[in-house]
Amino acid sequence: MKILLLLSILAVFTIIILAESDNFAYAEEPTKPIKMKIAIEVMNIGEVNKETGAYELFFWVTMTSDDYDFTKQPPPPLDYENGYVEDITAISVKEHFYKFKARGVFFNAMDYRDHPFNKMNLAIHVKSIIPFELEHLQFETEPKYSGIRNESFVSVPGYEIKKPYFFVSNQTYPWGEFSRYTMMIPIESSTTG
Repeated sequence: MKILLLLSILAVFTIIILAESDNFAYAEEPTKPIKMKIAIEVMNIGEVNKETGAYELFFWVTMTSDDYDFTKQPPPPLDYENGYVEDITAISVKEHFYKFKARGVFFNAMDYRDHPFNKMNLAIHVKSIIPFELEHLQFETEPKYSGIRNESFVSVPGYEIKKPYFFVSNQTYPWGEFSRYTMMIPIESSTTG
């Protein structure tokens, strides 16, 4: 009887040890990061404040991912590194598609040394934040929904808007590494006034 009890206890401990080693091995497996395509389409550009480097933008943000279901969980939070969003409206949600319209104020260093032939970049920097570090979420550019609306009312008085460009980079901080999407809108002093 004692031998049977001892063998039972030994079997239970063996099962516990094997279960814990399976859990430990599972915890060490690297997880595949979510690939999130992100795009910004600018609808309008407000006045560029030459003193502060501030500019107002009206734009759509589109996020798509086959790895993420927006109907079951909220979209990853975004940090607008060089500005802030004042309003978000017209939210559209589908399983792998999330889109919203925003109005925000952004800042960028403006260089007026070549006045009156200024060439500047209006930028939007969008970064993932904790808990969506780089090992969990990686942005990719989405050209399909990116750019500037091709309408006559998208203008910057006194400037010509050039073709925007987009890229993704990684940003490293003491608390983690994050994915960052950047949209750059080059503008140049208008030769026609």
